[in-house]
Amino acid sequence: MSGTGDNCLFLALYECRWEQFHNPKDLAISLSIEASELLENFEWKSSPEAVQLKKDQIADELIYAVYLR
Repeated sequence: MSGTGDNCLFLALYECRWEQFHNPKDLAISLSIEASELLENFEWKSSPEAVQLKKDQIADELIYAVYLR
């Protein structure tokens, strides 16, 4: 990620004041849980079916990963 997208994401997260609840341990746990939920979309599907994931399905993983950086 780079540029304006980063700024918009961080501004939105800052305005929600979520950072007060986040620490590396809880973020790592949440990221792992969300990644497992994402993997469920691939279970028992062919590659073409699995590739059709919507961007909003990975939003939580992205947010947790950004907070961990």
